[in-house]
Amino acid sequence: MAHGEPVITGWRKYYNSETQLGRASAARITYGVAALVFVYYKFIKPKPAAPAEKK
Repeated sequence: MAHGEPVITGWRKYYNSETQLGRASAARITYGVAALVFVYYKFIKPKPAAPAEKK
């Protein structure tokens, strides 16, 4: 470990705001969630039915 870095264990080692690895992992998760939301709204979400024509 580099001098001055906190000693973090477990899953917190990979997802925290104290270390470069933790910040990078958090950024990857953020981008991944944004991509999943985009895919859902672009491709998966059902489109509303067209209104029926009135005579």
